[in-house]
Amino acid sequence: RKLCSSPFMDHWSLRSFSARLIPLVYSQYGETYKDIRPRVTRTLRDALLSKDRPMTTQYGAIVGLAAMGPLTVQSVLLPVMRKLFNRFNRVMLEATSVLRRVEAQHCIGALQAAFGTYLRACSSPVLAKAILLEEHVKP
Repeated sequence: RKLCSSPFMDHWSLRSFSARLIPLVYSQYGETYKDIRPRVTRTLRDALLSKDRPMTTQYGAIVGLAAMGPLTVQSVLLPVMRKLFNRFNRVMLEATSVLRRVEAQHCIGALQAAFGTYLRACSSPVLAKAILLEEHVKP
């Protein structure tokens, strides 16, 4: 699916905005649909890890997983982060297409932002405690 008429138009903002809606969906429908969080997590993880998916989809998966909070970053992104960085860096080095390089650059930036947010959460005693509590409170 195409979100814009040109691949150089700013569809990245739409993907980022959509990711920020995920916590709202949880708060609105989490009580009614108890399995919504694991289902969304699984869908985003599968989209991210599939080499057949476009990098724009992988970017959306990264920002979506990051929006789900530091525990999701820890459990889903951190174990595969090195592999993903290597994959996107390889595209940056080998791609002849400027568009592919831009896509890889956005994915790398999203990974860096997710990791930075996770580190900030862990370095704050209040947030670190909240992360531990979140692990035991959420379904």
